[in-house]
Formats: sequence, C-alpha cells, structure tokens
Amino acid sequence: MKLSAILAPLIAAGVPGDVILATVKAFEDQQSDAIERRRESDRVRQQRRRHVTSRDVTVTERDAPVSDKEKSPTPPKEINSSPTSLRSETKRASRLPNDFEPDIEFAISQGLSRAQAVIEAAKFRDYWTAKSGKDATKLDWPATWRNWIRNASKHSTPRQQGPPGKTPFQQRHQAAIDAFDRKLGVIPDDEFTGTTLDLADRDFRSH
Repeated sequence: MKLSAILAPLIAAGVPGDVILATVKAFEDQQSDAIERRRESDRVRQQRRRHVTSRDVTVTERDAPVSDKEKSPTPPKEINSSPTSLRSETKRASRLPNDFEPDIEFAISQGLSRAQAVIEAAKFRDYWTAKSGKDATKLDWPATWRNWIRNASKHSTPRQQGPPGKTPFQQRHQAAIDAFDRKLGVIPDDEFTGTTLDLADRDFRSH
C-alpha cells in the first residue's frame, strides 16, 4: 500500500497535522517490520537450502560406489637397475680431492724410480689443482693418475750412464799427480819413451 493513498483522505478530511504525522510514522514502522521479516525469511530459506545441499553431497560421497581403479593401489614406479643408470646416479665427476694420494707403487711398476714417481705425483696435483673448466672434473681419479704415469713413462727413456767427467779442478789435480809420478819414475816420461840411456858406473840419476 502506498503512503499517498493513506495521506490523501486524511488531508481532505482536515485531520490535524500531528495525527497525520503519527499515521505516517506507524506506516513506516509497519513497512520496516515487513522488510525485516522478509529478510529473516530469506536467510532461513538460504540456510535450509545450504544444509540440504551439503547433506546431499555428503550422502552422495559416502554412498557412491568405488571404481576398481580407485580400489587398487598405485603400483610403485619401476626403477631401472641397469649398471649405466646406477653409475650415473651414484657417481658424479668431481675435482681432485685434497686428500688424494697417488699410487706411487704403480708408477714404480711402470719403470719410474721412486724419486721420479714422487716428482710426477707433485706435478699431477699441481696440474689438476690449477686446472679450470669442465675438463678439471673426473669420474675416476685413480684411473686418471694411472694414465698420467703411462704417458710419463713413455717420455722417460733410461739413459746409458758413462763414467762421470772430471771437473777442471780434478783435471789439474790429476795432471800434477802425473807430473810428480813421472819425476819419481813411477810412470815413464813420454819424452824418453823408447830411448835407451847409458849410465856411468854408480850413476842412477836420470833426467
């Protein structure tokens, strides 16, 4: 009902203003109550609808048949146990470890002396420690050391050692000894080699 339909008869009848005001207020209160009741009714209706919907969903989920696919457990993922896959997963290339100890005995078995093997071990550590880039990482450092020694043994040919040469001092010293021995007659003098000398009686001196 519209407010104008109520006010028009009252005004035409000459009803006092305070009565008209009271009538308007009563009408507004009635309309507010009607609106509030409508809103409350809507809220109750929506709650019932949500409750029914959630209950239907719960029942549907509880009573729905389970497929064979859902019943059977998921099989474990197959792991490839081939040597290649295991090697690639468990071993990775790395730089030379700080505690790596080259096999000196292997170097000796390849023809190097112990001193040469120790020198090659020091060269091996210095080279691979200073090396940079992807080539500085290896999967098997003992095998890398063995290859290093094989290459080193190819270039280290044994030398035929002859008598050591004399130093200038030793040469001068030996010449002095030879001259003294010739003077004493221990060794013959080259100047008189093959020469026969006639000495007087009781004359044993020779010059």
